[in-house]
Amino acid sequence: MNILLLNCPNVWAGVKRPIFPLGLACVGTYLDNHGHNVRLIDLNICTNHLQKLKDLLQENRFEFIGISIRNIFFYQTPQIYQWKSVVNSIKSLSPDSKIICGGAAFSLLPKQIMDSIKEIDIGVIGRGEEAFWELTNKSAQEVKGIVYRDDKGI
Repeated sequence: MNILLLNCPNVWAGVKRPIFPLGLACVGTYLDNHGHNVRLIDLNICTNHLQKLKDLLQENRFEFIGISIRNIFFYQTPQIYQWKSVVNSIKSLSPDSKIICGGAAFSLLPKQIMDSIKEIDIGVIGRGEEAFWELTNKSAQEVKGIVYRDDKGI
């Protein structure tokens, strides 16, 4: 299965703070070790992250796209608009891909972030290695440690 993992841009007050996406690397390694074709991109080190994303999604098909939302300074700051921009780009270019969000910031405010970004399909709370892998093999209702969207809401 083709899986794309993205480290979401982390820009606050106009300053880029690229920090190695350790959690995302752990998830990627776990998925790779379990037979998935994993690609990890840190959007913080791309000159034009939306163009990089567009090029990548036009050239490849991914069943799952995992997004790490690592830091949050204040809820409803410009960060949420950055995240929305990335997620909206993904949904418009790859509408069949399941979008799974995780990371420290997501784990702190899962419902609020999913309420704000309607295109997120599933969220992982806490450690994501096993939960993400289970999502590639089971329905969301069978996986612990996640939140998901269905016809009843979140």
